[in-house]
This record gives sequence, structure tokens and C-alpha cells, in this order.
Amino acid sequence: MESLYLINYKDGHKKMNIIGGTSPSTFFFTSANQIQCSDIMLGARSIFSENVPLYQRDFTFQKYLYGIQKFMPEFKSRFKELDQYLDTNFSKLSLDQLREINNITADDFNNNYAFLDTGSEGHNVKVLSFTLKKKSYNPLDIETSSDFTIQTTKNKKVNGIRPLVLPVEKINESLIYTTDKWDSKTQAPYLDEKPLEFRKLPFVANKYPYLTIGDFLESYLIRTPYPINKEKFFNGNFTSNTADQSSGFLLPLKKTFFDYFSIEDLLGQTKDGKNLFELKQVGNDGVQAILRIPIANKSNNCPYITYSRIYYAPQSENVIETPDVAHNKGVILENMFTVAIFPFFKLEDKNIPNHYRIGLISRDLAPTLKSNKYALSFYEDTENAAPIKTTAEKTRSDKSHLNQSSEYYVLEKRFDYLSLANNWTQGIIIPLLPMIKQGGTKKFTFAVDFGTTNTHIEYTINGNKNPKPLTMGEKDPQLGTLHNPEDKITINTFNRIRGHILTDIILEEFSPYKISEENEFLFPQRTAILSHKSLDITKSTFAMADLNIAFRYEKADIRSNQDTTTNLKWGKQDQYYLVKAYFENILLYIRNKVLLNDGDLKLTELIWFYPASMMANRKNKLERLWLELFNKYINPNKPKSILESVAPFYFYKAKEEVTASKRPSVSIDIGGGTSDIVIYKDDKPQCVTSFRFAANSVFGDGFNGSPDNNGFVNKYYQEIMNLLDQNSLQDLMSILQRLRDEKGSEDICTFFFSLENNFEVKQENAPISFTHFLLDADDFKIVFLLFYGSIIYHVAKLMKAKEMEIPRYITFSGTGSKIITLLDTSQDLKTLGKFTSILFANIFESEEQKVQLKQNKNPKQITCKGGLLADKNSEDTEGMKVVLLGTPDNVFADKATYNTLNEKIEKDAEKEFQNFLELFFHLDKQINFNNNFGVNPSQRDWYKDLLLEEAIEFIKMGIKTKQSELEEDDYSAIEETLFFYPLVGGLKKLANNISKEL
Repeated sequence: MESLYLINYKDGHKKMNIIGGTSPSTFFFTSANQIQCSDIMLGARSIFSENVPLYQRDFTFQKYLYGIQKFMPEFKSRFKELDQYLDTNFSKLSLDQLREINNITADDFNNNYAFLDTGSEGHNVKVLSFTLKKKSYNPLDIETSSDFTIQTTKNKKVNGIRPLVLPVEKINESLIYTTDKWDSKTQAPYLDEKPLEFRKLPFVANKYPYLTIGDFLESYLIRTPYPINKEKFFNGNFTSNTADQSSGFLLPLKKTFFDYFSIEDLLGQTKDGKNLFELKQVGNDGVQAILRIPIANKSNNCPYITYSRIYYAPQSENVIETPDVAHNKGVILENMFTVAIFPFFKLEDKNIPNHYRIGLISRDLAPTLKSNKYALSFYEDTENAAPIKTTAEKTRSDKSHLNQSSEYYVLEKRFDYLSLANNWTQGIIIPLLPMIKQGGTKKFTFAVDFGTTNTHIEYTINGNKNPKPLTMGEKDPQLGTLHNPEDKITINTFNRIRGHILTDIILEEFSPYKISEENEFLFPQRTAILSHKSLDITKSTFAMADLNIAFRYEKADIRSNQDTTTNLKWGKQDQYYLVKAYFENILLYIRNKVLLNDGDLKLTELIWFYPASMMANRKNKLERLWLELFNKYINPNKPKSILESVAPFYFYKAKEEVTASKRPSVSIDIGGGTSDIVIYKDDKPQCVTSFRFAANSVFGDGFNGSPDNNGFVNKYYQEIMNLLDQNSLQDLMSILQRLRDEKGSEDICTFFFSLENNFEVKQENAPISFTHFLLDADDFKIVFLLFYGSIIYHVAKLMKAKEMEIPRYITFSGTGSKIITLLDTSQDLKTLGKFTSILFANIFESEEQKVQLKQNKNPKQITCKGGLLADKNSEDTEGMKVVLLGTPDNVFADKATYNTLNEKIEKDAEKEFQNFLELFFHLDKQINFNNNFGVNPSQRDWYKDLLLEEAIEFIKMGIKTKQSELEEDDYSAIEETLFFYPLVGGLKKLANNISKEL
């Protein structure tokens, strides 16, 4: 005997812990000492823990011993007892095992095992000069032979091999672990902190990656105070054994899951028809997460490893409990938040930007959660997926304001799932985003009427002749939220816990769920944009993140940390970022509408409108904005611009048989800020004029006025306040109070008008209609008749100066044109038509000729409809604009500039205004104002005196205001007539004085 080798157990309690060694007679001997070696495992048991016959040991170990018996010289004579035991054991083996042992060759024995050394290279362990061997460890053998090898639909590997999935609970099936069977009584640890590539398999200590429950399931389960909207998001197959269905849960999955399995796998079932993942209510306060991970089990008697963890609700909302990971017990963490995804689809072609806006809105009330911060990360459904880089992440509100926070993510790339992280854990959100394939064939054409007060959008498909308002509804939803806003359980829960604030913030800061005539929000929509009061405009801003269309403006109370801006069309030059955001928001809706309805973005067209009174510089800026944004979101083509007043004629021509063949036809578009006139002959536009005299001139503040001296505000503010109070409409009272404190009269009166169509007012059947109030207010009728009469007077003077005939038709469009219905409620406006015919006859000094008036019940929609119905080759109106100076000699401004205006011209303008008043009140003798319009005849002289009193001052103020708008460029051509300036101030003054007399 050359050497004797002893085995020292280094982790024993003594310096030397000999547990055995080699023997020249028994081959190996064990120590008589009682030494516990619990960390040295043979399969699922520790060495020396029990006696196990050889035939029950790992078969690869048995083959090794039979190899020694077969190939060690003189084995039978030297180790008789061991040789006899091996022969006895041989009879216990199966036929396949016997066959395999008999077929062992010397090459097999030498090649399949490595030399056993002492730990120093070259110092091999020998027994009677025979070199001992050890099992040659090859991870690929484990991957191939183990039943626990993960069966993944992705190609994820660790160190080039697939991990094992080990059970953490006892299993009954007979499964191969590495080379031996798994002991059904044993359990893998719940958690292994080591990285996968450095892990060692439990019980056998081979370095090989394995997965356990802690790799897949979080220790916290995030609960929402509403059921997950399962029509749009995966709810984890949640089932409850109680009647309470008011909660939902994020998926407590770690990202590791998606390295091996797809979302399709997650939503699917195992081979035996069970859900791959599910959540179950356990008792009253527990939720069980069950995850079934497919494995390679060749016998298919156990196609997956089941991981199960129960999460328990905390005993008190004032304590965030710590999960008991050692005993596989999780903790439920309730958070009040929701997620809103816009648009709610993804494009099949990953190379096309998706232009997502994702909102994260939260409101945690529990003391322990008030400092809780949330964050979203976005992932593609690929292995080793890193978070997708966002274009921007914007905090709109933080918890310093009523414990409410809102963050918006701008994302251009497609994503498949989200991770929501808070201060303690994270949860997975799976949106069920429909896949939109490219290749739509429909051609969409949109028309956008960007108005001073309201904006309207219509579209046609494939050039049909029936334009429709832009909608967003059941068939083509653009917004998807984690909660279902129409679910009764969610609504009841939100009402109980004030969770409706989450929905309110979405509607306020983000987008409505639906836009249509059947819902609260629709187009035409107030031209207003909303942003946070502390918006930092030195950094890039994004629509539906920093700013959004203020759909709730004048419909619901806006939170005090938000700012609403109106008058975008005529805003200051340094506020074009607001207009850009408004346009961008519109184009996002348009883009999604096309994609959701089988449209082709490349074929999509856009028409937009502008008033003739708009200066070229301002018009050019709007044109650049439309072009930039249309090219970004739709296609590289150029949107088409049309004069606001040109388009309506084509609607009336197509729908109401209005022509301009024998006699001219006049189109009058009255908006909030401007009125545009186009005169047609032979169905073609002949001339165009425009002026800043429109609805705001009646209901607004004139030149630098305020609501304090506005007759309509003073007369109706308190009356409407009282009606709102009597009908328990406190939110609307708050809106009106804020408008009174912060905005001008035009905004207040616009709100007055909006109430009759307000969703809440209708629900309460509240008797609030500003239109009806004005219809019954005869004292104010003189204001409306003067407004209408002055426009017709100016049109008549212009047509006479152009040597045109009296028109056959006058058509009206624009929101402001509703004023004429306050004078004449008949369907065909016969009374007002008679007034118009008489006025024209007086101007033309001719016999009366019938002038027929046409107005649609939805006048704001006419411009868009007409633009879509217009001939593609309709006449270009460039160079057709004319400006009647507004003096008694009826001359045109032509190339006159503002520096040519002098006191004589101002006096002439005053004289023309006097001429108008003389003729206007003279008409009372031809068509009785009292009988036909309810105008008080006894106050005629008082009306006239009030209007003339400051006429010259108002003319000067009008010129100064225009010059200020022109940035003091006195050499600019005169843009509009001087005629209406005394009326801009005069009508406001007249209404205010009338209100004082009431």
C-alpha cells in the first residue's frame, strides 16, 4: 500500500474531523465518531443520516462502483465482501440497468469520469495503485436529463444552459433532479439571494442555475380599491369567494418571468387546462397567487411546478407590515391610483412611432402612504428587456396639493407591459392593447375650425358628401384606463371613498373617455387649454402631458393649481406654445381616429380655416404650426387653408340649394372675435371682408372694460348663481365664481350659454337657459338688433360700392350667429329677412327685393362641413379682400396705412356712424321694432344719445388697439373698417346702462 487518504470535514466542531478514508481491505471506511454533516447531501438526504441500500442510490454512482469492480486489477480477491455485496445488489436492478452495466467498456470508464485528486493538481487519490475517479460534472447533462429543466417559449439561458425550476412544496410525482430522483419530502428554498449564474443546486451542490418562487413572485401584492378593468387589462384571472368584488390587484410578478415567458403564455393555460397564473380570494383578508411554471418532465405526469403564495391584509392601515418571506407569506399593500393609456392600441410595425401618452394618477390617504411615490416603466415582451426610454416624464401635480399626484409619460415606442413601482414593491400591468395593422385603405379628410370661442372638427371618408363631427366612442375608443369608468361596482366604490377624484383628474388634465353627441363632451368644444400654474416653458412641453384641451372648462370645477387659457386664436405672440399644444392635441385625436378605422395616414388630408381679418404674420405662424405637427403625426403633405367665410356657402349650396347665379349671395360667418363676409356671384367668391366685430362685441368688455360694468353679467350673474344653488349645483357655482374673479365678460357669458347643455344641469332638470332669459328680455333686444343691423348695413354699403346687386340669399355660420335667433325665432327668419330687405332697399335707394336668410341649427359646424364639401378646385380668394374705410363717401381703404389716419378721417367715421343710427332708427317706421322684435320704442332717443356720446373716443380706442396689435407698425395696411369701433364700445355701454335701469 503506497498511501492512505483520510477525509477531513472542515466544518466540524474540532480542528480535525475525520469522517472516513480509503482502505486496502474494504476500499473505504467510515469513522466511529458521531459527526453531523448536514450540509453534505446525497440527493435529498445528508450523508450518514440513514442507511440506504445501494440499489436505491443514484444509478450513476452504482455504475461507477461496477466499473471499479470490472476494471480494477484483482478486485475480487482484494475486496471480497464488497465484491459479494455488488453481486447481491446486481440482482435488484432492472433489466435496462443490468444491460447498461454489462455494456460498460474500459473507454467508457476512463472517459466518463475525471481523476479524483486531493485538491492539488497531480496528487490523485489511489487505492492499491488504482486511481480513483469522480463524476465528471457537465451542466449540459443536467439540462438534458433533469425533469425540472424550464420549458420556456423564449430562448433565455444562463451561462448557456436553461435553469431548473425547483419546487418549494412537497410533490408526489417521481421526477429526476440531476441524475437521481428528487426526494418528494424535500423543498427548495423560497429565496436565493445569489445571482442565477453563481447559484448551486440545493442538496447536490453542483454549480447550476435554478429558479424558485422568490424569483417569480413579489413579497407584496398591490391592491387597488376598484376591480381591474378586465376588458382592457389582464386582471390575473382573479376570483373571489365573497360577495365583495370591489378590489383588484396588480400582478405580483417579477420581471424574471418575462425573461422566460411571453404575455401570451401568461394569459394562457397549461397542458392540463389550468391557468398559468391566477389570483384567488382566501378567506376575508387573504389573496393567493398561483403560478404554474412548465418543466421538461418527460413522463408528463407533472407538466409544471406550482408556486403559491398567500398575501395577507395588514391589521391596520397605519402600519406597513413586513412580509414573512421565510414562511412564504406576503403582504397586501392597498394603493389608490389608476393608469390611463392613450392611444389604447399598438401598431404592428415597430418602426412606426406610436405617440403614447400614459397618465399615472394617485391619491393615497392613509398616513403611511402619503409620502408614497409612484413610477412607471415600460417594456417590450422580450427576454432581458430593459426599460424603454421615454421621450419625457412630466409631473403635472404633486401630493402637496390635496395629496393628489399626476404624472404623464411621453413614449414613442411600442410597449407590451408596464411595471408600477412604489416605495415598497412593484407590480405588473398587462394592457390588452389591440394590434393595429398598417395597410388601411380609407382616405380621411378632416376640417378644423379653430375659433375664438369654440373649435369644431368634422371629417369625411373617401370623399363622401356627409361630413361628421369627430367622435371617440365605443367602436373606436382612444383611451383605456385601469379602472372601468362605467362599471357600477367601481362607481359605487369611488363614491364611497372619493375615488372619483382619479377620474376627475383624467377628465381635467388628460382626455375624456368618449367624445360624441350622446356624451358630456363633444365637438364643437370650447377653445381653451389647460396647464399647471407653474408650467416651465423654458423646457420642451408636450400636449396631453404638460397641456391639454380643457374639455371640463365651464363644465366642472377646475382645481386651483391649474390654469385655463382662452382666446388662443388672438393671444399674445409669446403664447404660441399654447396654440401648438392645442393643435397637437387635436392631431393626436385625428391620427388615432384614422388608425382605428382602417384609414391610411399617407392619404389623410387636413383643412383649416382662418379669418380674413387675421394679419399675414399671425396666419403664417398658424400655418407653420399646422404644417410642423401634421408632418410629425400624419404625413409629409401640406394642410390646406381656407378662409372661414368661404366654406359655409358650399354647405348651403349642397344642402339647401343656395345659389349665386342670378343675384349675389352673401356668406356671413360670425365668430366670437371676428366676422367674415364673402360675396358670391355666379357661384364664385367675388370679394371678402373681415372685421373684429362679433359675439364678444356684444357680450364682452369692449375696450379695456371689465365684468363690473357689463350689462349682461350684472343682470344675470346673481340670478344664475341662485338657480345653481337652488338645484344643488355647487361645482358649477364654484366655476362661475372663479370666472367672475379671474376672467372677462366674454368667458362668463359663454359659460351662461353653456349651462343649458351642461350634463349636470340636464340631470337635475334645472331651469337654466341663458338663451331663454335673453329671449324674454325685451330691454336688451335693441343691443342685438343694433349688432345685426350694423353688419347688414356695412355689407349693403360694401355691395353698393362694388356696384353689385342686392343679394338673393344671406347665409349665416359661426357660433356668434346664434345672436340673430334672439331676435327672430321663426324657422325661416322671415321677420329678420323683411328687416334685411328693407335695409338694403334704403341703402340702394331702390325698390324692396326679397332677401332670404339661411341659418342652420348648428351654425358652428357649417364652416367645417362647407370646407369638406367645397370643390377641390374652388376659387382662390387671395387678393379678393377689400376694406371699406367706414366713412360717408363709401371709399375703400385700398393701400392706405395706419399712419395716414387723421382727425378728419376719424370725424368722417363718426359721421358715418351717425348716418347708420339715423337710418337704423328710421327703419322703425317701416318695420315696427316693438311689434316685430320687442324693442322698447319709448327709449329710442336715449339709445341714440348713449351711442353717440363717446363715439369719437371709441373710434380712437379702436385704432389704438389695432395699432397695438400691429406692434406699433403704422405703415401696415389698414386691416379692417373703422365703422364698427364706436359700436364695440357703444353696445357694451348701452347694455350696461340698460341693466341699471332694470
